Amino acid sequence: MYIAKFWLFFFLILNNIRTISQTEISHKFGKIKSNEISQNICPIDSNALAYYLFDEGSSFMLTGGSSWRMAYHRHYRIHILDRSVRKLGIVSIPLYIESPKAKEELIELKASTFNLINSKIVETKLEKNEIRVNKTSEQWSNADFIMPNVKSGSMIEIEYTIYSDFWNTVQPWEFQHDLPTLESEYTTAIPEDLRFKPHIWGNINIEQGLFNRQDSYNAFNTVVSQYYTTDIPAFPMVPYILNRKDHLSRIEFELVSTENDNGKKNYSLTWPEISKQLLTDENFGKQLFNNTFLLEVANNINANYSLTLDKIKAAYEFIHSRMKWNGEYGVYPSIDIQKSYDTRQGNVADINLLLIKLLNALEIPAAPVILSTVKHGRLLTDYASLSKVNYVIVAIPQEDKKLLMDAADPFASFDLIPPKCFNGPGLMLNAAGGAWIDIKPTKLGQVQVVYKLKLNTDNIWEGTYTEHDFQYSGYKLRDQIKDSTQWNAYLDFLHDQYNDIRLSHAEIIRLNESDKEVMITADIKSRMGFEYTKDSLTFSPIQMERILVNPFIQPSRTLPVEYEYPWMTNVSVEIIIPTGYKVNRIPSSATYQNAAKTIKFTFLISQPNDTMIVAKSLLIVNQSQFSPEEYPDLKAIFDHVVSKQSERVVFIRE
Repeated sequence: MYIAKFWLFFFLILNNIRTISQTEISHKFGKIKSNEISQNICPIDSNALAYYLFDEGSSFMLTGGSSWRMAYHRHYRIHILDRSVRKLGIVSIPLYIESPKAKEELIELKASTFNLINSKIVETKLEKNEIRVNKTSEQWSNADFIMPNVKSGSMIEIEYTIYSDFWNTVQPWEFQHDLPTLESEYTTAIPEDLRFKPHIWGNINIEQGLFNRQDSYNAFNTVVSQYYTTDIPAFPMVPYILNRKDHLSRIEFELVSTENDNGKKNYSLTWPEISKQLLTDENFGKQLFNNTFLLEVANNINANYSLTLDKIKAAYEFIHSRMKWNGEYGVYPSIDIQKSYDTRQGNVADINLLLIKLLNALEIPAAPVILSTVKHGRLLTDYASLSKVNYVIVAIPQEDKKLLMDAADPFASFDLIPPKCFNGPGLMLNAAGGAWIDIKPTKLGQVQVVYKLKLNTDNIWEGTYTEHDFQYSGYKLRDQIKDSTQWNAYLDFLHDQYNDIRLSHAEIIRLNESDKEVMITADIKSRMGFEYTKDSLTFSPIQMERILVNPFIQPSRTLPVEYEYPWMTNVSVEIIIPTGYKVNRIPSSATYQNAAKTIKFTFLISQPNDTMIVAKSLLIVNQSQFSPEEYPDLKAIFDHVVSKQSERVVFIRE
């Protein structure tokens, strides 16, 4: 009875939707048109290897006795034009399980592959025994299956329904995918006593429709909202996008209020309300009050330092070195933070709130800053929700700026918060309702490399290699290597990346000193860009730092270019002229920069004496994000980089 009631309710909703849709989008499963399946090109993108004919979904409320459940229905059809994308037939449907009484449940699934064989459309159904539910974490499982008989020209069609015990959550919807989509529609049907606010992301125009209907079975009014668009391009597969979801065309829903016989309850908060709520919360702000267990540490710091900045640094170094981060994010401490202090480990909130407590014991004003990390998604100042923040750092107000610190991340340092925090604004909490601060890099990622090379008897460059990684380049290198046990794996990675180069007697220095630059020294042998004939040697002097291909190949771009932080690569290559040879040709020197002077490339080759040439390449990208309007200049600079670094030096026999 419950399932039958659901399908009748769903059918009535769809009938109402059709009256407001500009285009018919509700499709019956398996009703494949011969002119669609015989199509061998995507109607909106001739380069696409596959595309969605339609993708339609809906979320609506169900009742069973006194309980509420949310139902989520999705139905889509993909036309696969090239067998190279058969992996689209590998499907995973995620299901969230909080407890046996709070879970998502897959209750209905139909899936078939359709092929055109001898002018007939042949259906191959997915059998139920081919569906596997695999647990992927403590709270997540996937319903996994592989669509049968998928090949070039196939259409795959999948329709399923999920029942959710989380009645206060409306499933988000993505209008845009990695494939072009001809039609996409999402519908919500929610009792008027439950109010959700939609938040639409991306720059694709979404048509919206809204109407009310009476649910004769449950005797409540239902608000039906429809979101619809057509001819959606595939999400661009371009480099330097930190989080695609920040730019993807999609919709999310925020629970605003509920109303019943007991009155109305508001769930939607403002950021000032969240700031005040956190500071008075037993599990957050009130943990900052008692700092007696840190007074001895504070007294020692006061005894050894007189300047406030030195005290701040000493407090940071104490917490950073004492506490081990367990890798867990979150706004709330995992336990009472005094217990975390005693066990010397905790999550990011445990550790950074400890730092605030110690600073307070030193009578230095400090405040927590809540933010969303890059992978968690961009924070919107007009969309207040604790679920949108997942990290805490420390702010100390100063005269003209705020000193930001993260004592949890093992590779951060006193004046260097991790790049994952550079994701727009963060909310500095205070009793007045908080203040937004812009969290952005104030330092570069700097790499300085020196090669000293000479030609050996096997016609291979050999010599020494020295690399210095400063600030964010040092952070990234530490994060990549982690510890000394990963050093050999890192060298193997370099050798895989650069087949013509071998490093030996390699040593890494100051790997565990996060406030200093990392240094790598090694002996090197290289044949990169080297050509040898009986009478000449021809080579490109820039070695591993040479950019072989411009990463910005598109003539224009609709998305920004996003680096984690500004960066600089400075390379010097000193080459001894082999005995019996002389310089025949060296490239000309050049400097290029954009109009805003935020990107600069300098290339210089000189011959300081009769025995040596020196090639220098300096590339500075002095901002972390470039708008689509700035893209042409960025592309042009990298064209120059690729061109100049590929120019060759020629030695000939005397």
